[in-house]
This record gives sequence, C-alpha cells and structure tokens, in this order.
Amino acid sequence: MIRVKCDCGAAFNAKDDRSGTAFKCSECGTTLCVSRPELEVSPVPSADQLLAAATTSRFTSNIIWAAVAIAAVITLLLTSRALQEARDNKRRYLKEIAEDAQSAVAFQQRQSIRDSQRNRDGLAIQLSAAKLRRSKTNLDSAKKLLIGGKNEEARTLLEKAVNDAPESESGKEAAEILRTLR
Repeated sequence: MIRVKCDCGAAFNAKDDRSGTAFKCSECGTTLCVSRPELEVSPVPSADQLLAAATTSRFTSNIIWAAVAIAAVITLLLTSRALQEARDNKRRYLKEIAEDAQSAVAFQQRQSIRDSQRNRDGLAIQLSAAKLRRSKTNLDSAKKLLIGGKNEEARTLLEKAVNDAPESESGKEAAEILRTLR
C-alpha cells in the first residue's frame, strides 16, 4: 500500500499498482499523484500556483541577471581604474628612468670636463717643465759660448732662456748675464 497525504491534511491509501496515477482529494478537490512507495506524494500544483512560481522564478532570475550586470559593471570600473593606475605607474617609472638617464649624462659630461681640465693642467705642467729644461739648456749653452767669445750667439740663447722661463732660476740668471753684457 502507498500512503498519500494531501496538503489539506487528508490521508489516503492506494494500492501499489496505482503508482504513477492521479486522483482528486475527496476533502478539497486537489489532484494528487500516487508515487513510488518510498517517496512521499505531493499534490499537483494548480495553474495559479504554477503561474506564481513562474513569476517568482522570473523575478528571481531577473534579480540574478541584474546582480550579474552590476557585478560586471563594478568589475569593469575596477579594471579600468587598475589599468589607469598601471598606466600612471608606468609613466612615473619612465619619467624616473629619463631623469636618471639625464643625471647620468650630466654626470658623464661633468666628469669629461674634469678629465679635460686635468689633461690640460697636466699638459701645462709638462709644457712648463719642458720650458724650464730648455731655459736651463740655453743658459748652459750660452755660458759655453761666452767662454768661447761668441757673445752674439750667447746673447740669442740667453734671451731665449729668459723668454722660456722668466721666473725660474735659470731665467733670472740669464737676465742677469744679459744686463752685464750691455
């Protein structure tokens, strides 16, 4: 026997071979289905109940779709904002790289100028040393010429010695000898 209960509270017994058939409740007139023995039988919903369920289902479906749409818009806005922040970060990073490159170029230019100044100073020192050596050599040669009596040739070398290094000892000594020759 299959036990069938109606929503109105009435209970009925149906034979096992009646499984899968329908009948009307004698109390309220609701159509009931006889189902397998292990399952409980529920009444067949009326057209109004089906319409209400469909409307509720459509309303729920519309709410779900609206929520999905809102979530999609929010996701787009957040993604758009994240992309804008990424672009801004990239611009800042590229600006920092450009500033670093400019700083490096400026540093390299300053370093190059310092190196040029050092080279120029080094060349000036080398030139001064060469002039001192030449002045000393001219003075020594002029002394030998004076001993040999070649005063004009000695005078020329003494003038060169004075012109090459006027503040050096050899330049001062050459100037003194020239004064005595006049």
